[in-house]
Amino acid sequence: MRLAPSRGADAALIIWCLLTFCFSFFGSILTLWATFKHNAIKLNCISVHLIKNIAIADIGFAVFVIAPITLAIITKKWVFGRTHCIITGLLLQFFAFADSNMICALSISKLLLIVMPLQSNSWAKNWYVTGM
Repeated sequence: MRLAPSRGADAALIIWCLLTFCFSFFGSILTLWATFKHNAIKLNCISVHLIKNIAIADIGFAVFVIAPITLAIITKKWVFGRTHCIITGLLLQFFAFADSNMICALSISKLLLIVMPLQSNSWAKNWYVTGM
């Protein structure tokens, strides 16, 4: 048995998607602007680069995943075609995987800074060169 969603559930989902899009997109733009233009985040270079990459992945998720899904919820049909539907599903997995891996890398780099504070400069330079 399939239950039809109510108008309230649709409205709540649309509001959630719009809020998620706005906070994700504009928050990530603000983060990138603050880090590139003003060098506002005072952390080691690896952490700053990981935060920038997380912001870029969040922008991609907002634009290429949340926006089309929100439009599909509003119109109650997928308006972009089958190929774009498949690409949106792949991008959803890609950006979620990229975000989670970069957050794990950020946590590991912070852990290593706490555990080995004296060796952090030497491994940070080597890791940065390896990552580039």
